[in-house]
Amino acid sequence: MAQYDSFGSYLEFIRKEKGRSLRETARAIDVTATFYSKVERGLKAPLTAERIEAVARFLLLTDEEKDRLYDLAANWKGELSLPEDCAEYAKQIPSAVEALRVARGMGMGESEWAQMVEDLKRRSGRS
Repeated sequence: MAQYDSFGSYLEFIRKEKGRSLRETARAIDVTATFYSKVERGLKAPLTAERIEAVARFLLLTDEEKDRLYDLAANWKGELSLPEDCAEYAKQIPSAVEALRVARGMGMGESEWAQMVEDLKRRSGRS
């Protein structure tokens, strides 16, 4: 798969890959085709978490595809922020934020995080 660096271009790619039209996808997530088209072209802000979830269900996205949408939405206009699905989780689970702070204090780098993620995926059966 090609590397897509914007929410809209990736959303358009996966929609087409799944064989869905712009109009039927817009209808499925309860937005106008005009609005949806503007999102895909980067003229409107990325979809909300509720609509990302709806499009993920409609297009039958994998967890990885949905996560990529959240990541790209969080980086819209080049502003790095925590993806909305993760921010909601962090609000509900204060220990998740504490874990990030402890890791930062330990100087935990990319390779240590990658190993931790692989361990978690193995435990959850997602590997």
